[in-house]
Amino acid sequence: MNKQIKMLLTIIFGIVAITVAVVLIFVFKERQKKEENKLYSTMNTVVKDYYRDYYYVHILGDDDETRVKNASNYPNGISLTLRELAKYKVNNEDSILSQFKNYRTGANCNYDKTKIVIYPVEPYGREDIRIDANIVCGF
Repeated sequence: MNKQIKMLLTIIFGIVAITVAVVLIFVFKERQKKEENKLYSTMNTVVKDYYRDYYYVHILGDDDETRVKNASNYPNGISLTLRELAKYKVNNEDSILSQFKNYRTGANCNYDKTKIVIYPVEPYGREDIRIDANIVCGF
């Protein structure tokens, strides 16, 4: 084969290889983003359940006036780790923790470094919260 054909084939092969690499990177990044979003969605559901079923009822008080007063006392939010959050399900915290795994390795997320901050917002009802979470799961 002459040198020009070899050069042309090398260039074409290089372009194809780069294109395949870019597509694979894009696919892996999209899957990672999808899995992260799924974890954050699960986290939001768990936190809302915790706040509605436990914190709002047992910690903030017995009547609406007391709850509003107590909830407004958290301008910096209510900080928890995932492990602390799961403890509200007495004798069943594994049902919460088992939902948080790295999709690639199957390893558990770091329950102690995964942080959640719950911000009660006006009118301080059962569903009136804003959630900030940082899931540490080896991504």
